[in-house]
Amino acid sequence: MASKIPPEILIKILNNVQSTQDLYSSLFVNRIWCKVTIPILWELPLGQEYRSTEKLKKKALCIRTYISCMDTQARTLLIQNGFDLSSSPPRATFDYPSFTHKVMIFNLFFFVFIYSPQNIGSYQHIKKYINSNEIIITEKSKILFREIYKLIINRCTFLNSFKMTEVPKIFSKKILNNDLIGSILKLPGAPKVFKKLESFTSMIRNDSILIRPLYESLALICHDILNMDLELNSKSQVELLGKLISVQKRLENLSISDKGYMRMSHNLFLWDIISQKETLKNLRLKSVNFSNFVKKSSTIEKFTSIQELYIENCHGLYIADSLFFASSFTQLRSFHYFHSSHRFNEYPQDFIIKILETANINLKNVSLDLFFTTPPDILLAILFYCTKITELTLHNLSPEQVIAISSLWDVISQIGTLRTLRLKSVNFYNSEEESSSIVEFISLQELYIENCHELCKSDCLSFASSFTQLSSFHYFHSRILFNEYTQNFIIKILETANTNLKDICLDLCLTIPSEILSAILNYCTKIAKLTLHNLSPEQVIAIFNNNFQELRRFSFGHGMGLDANKLLCQISKNVPESLETIEIRMGIFSADSLRKFFEGWCHKRGGGNKMTIIKHHVRRLTLSDEHWKVIKEYGVQFDLE
Repeated sequence: MASKIPPEILIKILNNVQSTQDLYSSLFVNRIWCKVTIPILWELPLGQEYRSTEKLKKKALCIRTYISCMDTQARTLLIQNGFDLSSSPPRATFDYPSFTHKVMIFNLFFFVFIYSPQNIGSYQHIKKYINSNEIIITEKSKILFREIYKLIINRCTFLNSFKMTEVPKIFSKKILNNDLIGSILKLPGAPKVFKKLESFTSMIRNDSILIRPLYESLALICHDILNMDLELNSKSQVELLGKLISVQKRLENLSISDKGYMRMSHNLFLWDIISQKETLKNLRLKSVNFSNFVKKSSTIEKFTSIQELYIENCHGLYIADSLFFASSFTQLRSFHYFHSSHRFNEYPQDFIIKILETANINLKNVSLDLFFTTPPDILLAILFYCTKITELTLHNLSPEQVIAISSLWDVISQIGTLRTLRLKSVNFYNSEEESSSIVEFISLQELYIENCHELCKSDCLSFASSFTQLSSFHYFHSRILFNEYTQNFIIKILETANTNLKDICLDLCLTIPSEILSAILNYCTKIAKLTLHNLSPEQVIAIFNNNFQELRRFSFGHGMGLDANKLLCQISKNVPESLETIEIRMGIFSADSLRKFFEGWCHKRGGGNKMTIIKHHVRRLTLSDEHWKVIKEYGVQFDLE
């Protein structure tokens, strides 16, 4: 019987795999481990989004491995066109292309560009391209692009994710007009590979006639797509992507964003969406034009499966026939509506109320961001129809509405369903008339408050005393409200929720007052996740000295002038045993200071399973080889953001 791998060894293996820069770390473990991890790692390179160009450059090394997997004919073609294949010997250890199931067009473009003979090994040229857009992709790069795509189509059995995201202008000018993308599905074997496609993203603004055959081919081949994220940039795209939507049999998640500034009519396109009424579960519409929407009959087409609806800045929702669309969402559980300033003349109050009325008690999550004061009729609709709500987000309430909505809170608190409440830009001025009517929220667990006015008033303390069962409290206070500092309100919430609070996040735009920190230390002794911006060194040390028994994640920032080396050494002396992740916003620190901190931290609870995230707002922050040596020595997951 095989012995189990000790946890400390397994952790080192996993850390080694996660910290890889070129996807080969699994090769240094054993044969069985390779068979398990290589297929997982090599599914990601072409389909993963990367935050930085540096990471893209490192991942581009996968191109040399793909070339090693090519047959003699393809390798000969590359050599004839000037490619040096000395770093890509034939016959790779694994059939890496066969593991590719996710592809993002942009990644392959960029990888090929980096690898191309005239650029490989010269990252300064890549930086120059990014900054000035002067480098033009060559014919050689186009050949390499085609050969790699042919390799993937020939070797992999299926693609389940295909993303066409926006390509840099230099690329799109030279590539899209040469049919590199449009001809992908014409390759031998491509229809079979794409037939199992489950996720499709199209965000290419170039409407070259050479790309249209790709959309047409997808509509003929792919009928079982589950997830679509589509950008509309032209009338032809509206027509072609509408056709692709209409032929689907299992579509569950659909996101539409019109980048044509709502000049296009979407009547037929909207009916293509309605054709998916039996399978859609999540629908997101942004800047879609309802002005020309016409219902086909008096019969309402019901979306029998849809549970989440997100609408942002859609045009024409105030017309009568749009109520037909709003009456379709009988099973809706989550409704988010965002209405920005440039659409203030087209406020669709009746549409929103019809959504609330139709979904009724099925609605558990409602979020309304209307830019201007929320109309009373909408608040009354929430009160009357959505009596089983669990998550409520309201923006821009007037003082009168704060008073009126207290009756809504009365109803909800008695039902005991509300779990999450988010308030943004709410004005509590003159709320004292009804402050005594605010009752205890016996079910509320999450409270998020952002830039609310007049919470500094003493009568608002009764509101703060309502949240006895709170487990999560997030408060954001921007610079524009620095004269309305709500210290007593925050302290009252901390005191009321007390040991029930597990997650606290405070961003007050100024150094956390000592009174608030004392309240956290005294009342919130069961905290598990703590995020505090703008702490002084003394406050950071006080938190570490408080001996929190359950603190698993701590995130903090500081003002300018902090001695990061000194602070790391000081907090290393008393790190909570439960701490697993620390996120720091700080300046430059030495490898020796980092070692001292890890020494004090990683020896708690047997070491391992630790993660450090550095969010650097100082551009000069760089990690030397000595830093990385310390990180590797202690086996800590490390991320520099």
